[in-house]
Amino acid sequence: METILLILSFLALHYPNGLFRDTARRYDNMCRYDKDFQYTVDNLLPLEYGSFIRTKMNAGMNPILSKPLGIISALVSIFLALLPLFQLLSWKWYWIVLLNLVFSFVISQFLAFFITPNMKIYQIGTLSAKAITYIILGLVFYGISFIF
Repeated sequence: METILLILSFLALHYPNGLFRDTARRYDNMCRYDKDFQYTVDNLLPLEYGSFIRTKMNAGMNPILSKPLGIISALVSIFLALLPLFQLLSWKWYWIVLLNLVFSFVISQFLAFFITPNMKIYQIGTLSAKAITYIILGLVFYGISFIF
């Protein structure tokens, strides 16, 4: 039971980062390829960001990744997700850190991609609520794992 709780904690702490990155990627694709009509956009993100992509000036930063909770979820994914991983695996610390970084930057985006509905861009409020919920859920799973 402890192993299952630690795995759930690890995944729940990584999911918000993947969700923010996947939503930002979808928003970039929508702006870059003028596919506004194909995506279901829940929010009113600044559309002038799309003009920066089309002219390839790269002067604009993605409005989804620039939110404070997007930065916090990345930090949680990189640092806090190490706690259940250290307790779960008995490897050398540098392999665990490397595995966590690979999961943070690559695998968590695939996880969010497969869970999020196709052609859907979440509202910033929805992203924030999901991020807070999954971070709290990950910490709760990690805390409960000490009971078993």
